[in-house]
Amino acid sequence: MYAEEEQLRDFLLDAGILSRSQLDAAVQMAEDSGTPLSRVLIETGVLGEDEVRRAMARGLGIPFVRFTPDEVSTEALATIPEALARARGLVAYKVGDGILEVALLDIGDLEALEPLQLHTKYKILPRLTDRESMTRALLHYQKNLKDLFGARIAREASMVAAVQQNDDYAVVAERLPVRGVVDALIGHALYQQASAMYIEPREANVLVRYRIGTSVYDAMHIPMAAVQSIILRLKFLAQLQLGTVAPQEGRFRVGVGNEHEYVSVHVSTVPVVGAVYGEKVALHIMHEQVGRRGFTLDSLGFSIVSRQTIHKMLSEGRGLFLVCGPAGAGKTTLLYTLLDMLSNSGKSLASVEDKVELYLPFVAQTTVADDVGLSFAAALRAVLRQDPNVVMVGDIRDAETALLALEAANRGALVLAGVTAATAAKGVQALLDFGVSPLTLAATLRASVGLRVVRKLCPKKHVPQRLMREDVDVLETQADFARILALLKAEHKVDAHTLWKDIAFFRAEPCSQCRGGYQGTLGLQEVMSTSEVLKELVSREESFEVLEAAAREEGMLTLVEDGIAKAAQGQTTTEEVVEVAQQQ
Repeated sequence: MYAEEEQLRDFLLDAGILSRSQLDAAVQMAEDSGTPLSRVLIETGVLGEDEVRRAMARGLGIPFVRFTPDEVSTEALATIPEALARARGLVAYKVGDGILEVALLDIGDLEALEPLQLHTKYKILPRLTDRESMTRALLHYQKNLKDLFGARIAREASMVAAVQQNDDYAVVAERLPVRGVVDALIGHALYQQASAMYIEPREANVLVRYRIGTSVYDAMHIPMAAVQSIILRLKFLAQLQLGTVAPQEGRFRVGVGNEHEYVSVHVSTVPVVGAVYGEKVALHIMHEQVGRRGFTLDSLGFSIVSRQTIHKMLSEGRGLFLVCGPAGAGKTTLLYTLLDMLSNSGKSLASVEDKVELYLPFVAQTTVADDVGLSFAAALRAVLRQDPNVVMVGDIRDAETALLALEAANRGALVLAGVTAATAAKGVQALLDFGVSPLTLAATLRASVGLRVVRKLCPKKHVPQRLMREDVDVLETQADFARILALLKAEHKVDAHTLWKDIAFFRAEPCSQCRGGYQGTLGLQEVMSTSEVLKELVSREESFEVLEAAAREEGMLTLVEDGIAKAAQGQTTTEEVVEVAQQQ
């Protein structure tokens, strides 16, 4: 039983709303069926839906509110995407003094507030409400969005005629009604805070869906008669071939309010159902901010020693710097951060990337396009002909790219390269597996950084716990606890006289601000700089186990050790670190 269910039970009993026998019977039924106590009380008719919500609110100390549409702030409404609000039964209804009040139907939906809290300037305060208030608010939401976008989309889509056989595709793509529909669709997606939009032809109409967070929501239907012209417009903007249904990829940019802010839209098309229904189009939307992003090694979580190592390596201005990790570990973020750090160095900077995720005005960025023969290797070869001082390679994925990156580093360029590998040492092993010269790699490699992401403890509620014996057994095989404690003391994270038994670790505990006890993510890092000893080992093609052991001897803290150090500071849990250890 979750903590909130226990608090509900205690409140119902203490307030005299239910007798002990009524409550015991309901609790037993909930345990037998695996159904939440609140749902059992409603389904058995013991309490009404709103009575349970009021009791839950009182038990958890969360205000219970009722409001009319007139009391719903349009500014507050716009902070939460409508699709998410409707799917999760929540609505932002009041904003002011840095606070956003969000009404919920179910306390379990607090989990949906976590990603919102990470991307809003307001402090979110949850409130419970009744179904009548929620229904009225969602109707108001729908009316507001219809006024802003829906009417325009419906009006202009109805004006778009289906593409005729003798139409000029470019002319159709430039028709004002078509342009208006596409602009409104993109504007609506931005308003809904979508990271992707999918245009999916069905038998009778076209479904538009948005990806918000990790989920995909149905947004609207548009007439089938308009879809071909809309797709033509998107292809025109992305500079794709207009007269074919073959799969294609492209991109375009849209300004979103001021001269320094843009949205990058990646467009991909694919025929569906043998092209009977047409093409499905996916639009991936990424915000760009021209200028410095404010990323620093400190903000990414690098320790003082690691930051010093990286700054020293960058100051040398030449050689190979590897950034290693699985998908989603933060490789691209670190590579962009390193480029940002070098932006005022007076050097020529270039990059070769699968998809440019952030436009950097001080970097000549090149996007890979395999469909026209511009592979990573071909793009990198072309970029190197212009003799940049610094080149970033987003992903070394084949032998040719690896050889070119080493050649550039050997000629005096600073090469920042991403590699899909679990650890810093395994990243070096990956290059050797590609067949690069061990002697050249040993001569050019300056550092290899391993990255991983774990869940971050919710800052609102920390519950101390002792290290579990089974966790210690796993972690001791990959971590030196004495070295970790020494680092914590050296960086003044703990007192100089602290012993391991004095350090409190914490477990994840759900609270009113999170679900499951976690809120956001945290980076773990290991930095392996190449000493003379490591260069010798690389030149002899020693295994990654030997490389890692030597690096640890020279002071490198591994991903697991960095995780334990951060767990000792209350930033994550040992359970999260154990999972990283088991994936090595």
